[in-house]
Amino acid sequence: FFAFREQNRVQNPAPRQETAIQPPTEVSVLMELSSIGEVPTYLPSTMRSGISVRTLEEFQQGMEQYQKGNYEEAIAPLLRAIQLNPQHSPSRFYLGISQLKTHRVDEAIAQLTRLIEPDSNPYAEEAHWYLAKAYFGKKDLASGRQQLEAVVAMNRALAAEAEKALKLVASLETTEKEKKDDSR
Repeated sequence: FFAFREQNRVQNPAPRQETAIQPPTEVSVLMELSSIGEVPTYLPSTMRSGISVRTLEEFQQGMEQYQKGNYEEAIAPLLRAIQLNPQHSPSRFYLGISQLKTHRVDEAIAQLTRLIEPDSNPYAEEAHWYLAKAYFGKKDLASGRQQLEAVVAMNRALAAEAEKALKLVASLETTEKEKKDDSR
């Protein structure tokens, strides 16, 4: 009897209730857009040329912590590396990411902004990408959109992801506009 009942349940499942698909909410879209997720990988062999031994030591100390996911502990040595060599883009980039991961959004924006000019900076595309995430975390859609548009214009590795993110931003902006129109 029990075997028949179980077999019958599988063959005749309970009717499913249809649920309407809800449009994304501002909170859900902003959470998705601002999510840092996987952090950029550190490739030691590409970071050593043309810097002083002391800058390299501080940078390496910071990157040891970064690679372990200890972003708070990575910040101080990366700051010292920048103080020793303000032009050291790797220190500035990974400092900005560490600051984002520790919710120091304004500080991260300051660091990453210094990497986006000129576009020839090897960190420019990723800096724009993470700046977009930082701005979305602050609910600044316009600034985040500008950063994503810059990524698309560079037409490099992150361009396709930036285009997808721009579609999410557009859907959110459309939803917000409709809400304003409905409230009139």
